Amino acid sequence: MGLGVAALAIMGGGVAAAVVLVAPTNQQAQQIYRNLYPNHGKGLLPGSRPNLNSEMVLCDYHGVSGAPASLTQSLTNGASIPEGLPEAHSSSGQLTQRLTAEDLKMACAHPPTENTYAVSSSVPAHLCVTTSTTPTAPAGWPIVVFGNSSCGPVHGAPATTGLLAQVNDRRNTEAAIISITRACPSESQAVGWVSKQLDKLHLRVKVLITGGVSGGTCYLPFVHWGPLPGTSLPFVEVSPSRYPAY
Repeated sequence: MGLGVAALAIMGGGVAAAVVLVAPTNQQAQQIYRNLYPNHGKGLLPGSRPNLNSEMVLCDYHGVSGAPASLTQSLTNGASIPEGLPEAHSSSGQLTQRLTAEDLKMACAHPPTENTYAVSSSVPAHLCVTTSTTPTAPAGWPIVVFGNSSCGPVHGAPATTGLLAQVNDRRNTEAAIISITRACPSESQAVGWVSKQLDKLHLRVKVLITGGVSGGTCYLPFVHWGPLPGTSLPFVEVSPSRYPAY
């Protein structure tokens, strides 16, 4: 189903300059796990946890000799940079710990689409950022570039010293919004929760109601950092899940 703007939509500004939390709290981490992994994560690998959209990082493997074609062919097939770069999530560590530069690099070193391949630790890796907004991510999003390549070939810029603070601020913001505490919330309850969190964080972003999973009855919020057409803002989607939150 298409996106429909909620009656309670919050329009305007953008993401707050900073979130004072050091990292998501234990309570937030537990709520996120219970909300996004129904039935206590039944069928998942022990120790796994939900990926947050703010933990996504773009990866460039063109400087790695012998890298699988699946990691480099997207750009040669006509995709633009950085839209054509593979994605990974720096979600292997605990949600209650801040992300580091090494976490971002390790996420790309073990590409999720390649079960048996990993970039050797001897291959240099450095951080760049996107310089323009794409459907995948807004400007300023982290890119891990392997090998001796510069940021230029991926249409990026060298990462500034503030990159990790920005990454963790987005992550804290997302955790606060999606860690709804009510079991199996209704649409109005979920939208009300999101509105309260946005007020606390002094954020003004769009809130959208979508169709979600067919037959879903429990409405959950999701933060999307890639912009809607015609705007550079992130937005919050509220959509129904098929399973109870607990």
